[in-house]
Amino acid sequence: MLFLTALPPTIIERPKTNGVLHPTCQKLAHKVYIEIDVKTIDSDRPGLSQLIADIETGLVNKVICHGAERISRSPVELGNFMRIANQMNVPVVFAE
Repeated sequence: MLFLTALPPTIIERPKTNGVLHPTCQKLAHKVYIEIDVKTIDSDRPGLSQLIADIETGLVNKVICHGAERISRSPVELGNFMRIANQMNVPVVFAE
């Protein structure tokens, strides 16, 4: 299962003022790309394909992923993903 989260610019915590969400953080959102029952060796990866398309169009500011093997177990495919992210200045963070 692929579970990738693309977040807006490096703000992960949403600060609160007097229990109310700070106005600058109210519009922040993230998108979760999920693939269930899809092996990372499959060529049909709709979640990953959508993430790459969103990166290439500038909709993604950061990718957080459980581990590199969730993107691909193939070093070549992982390298291609990292190259695209790097070209678009999108940091990729692995939780492991």
